Amino acid sequence: MRTGIRSCLLAGLAVIACVAQGAAHEPWVLRLGSLELSYDTARWTMQGAGEHAFDFKPVGESSRNHEDVRVTWKPSERSEGCQAEVREVLWSEMYEQPVATSVEIAGIAAERFVADTRCRNAVPKGIVICVPRRDGVYLIAATRSSCRDGGRSPFSGVDPLEELARGAKFSPETP
Repeated sequence: MRTGIRSCLLAGLAVIACVAQGAAHEPWVLRLGSLELSYDTARWTMQGAGEHAFDFKPVGESSRNHEDVRVTWKPSERSEGCQAEVREVLWSEMYEQPVATSVEIAGIAAERFVADTRCRNAVPKGIVICVPRRDGVYLIAATRSSCRDGGRSPFSGVDPLEELARGAKFSPETP
């Protein structure tokens, strides 16, 4: 009888552990303007950084290769494009002139800006993805505030924005 009860208890604990582990790895969704950003809570923690900005910090194994990332929405009725917004993030005292390339985020045309730092030591480049929409400009950025910030190796080959950008979806724009 005791063996049967012990077996049932162990089986019940195993089920609870599996359910708890599965729940810990479910994606969470951040809603910001027309952006829905799904992210893995086992790899990222998120906290507010202002009315329209959120900071994502890598946790666990991903903290070895990923940078902190800020997702920002600059609401406006008319998008002025990305240049001014990106220059604000990749400020000239810290970064060289950024180089822009066209990318696509969630099926939407976007621009990716990459800028070398003005640091003498090996520091990761500043990277910003900008998505202009009718309701404003969305920025996904991995930047440094100083040359002494530390961070991942600039030679790791890991794109600090790729994982979060893959989780992005935008609600359809209405004319």
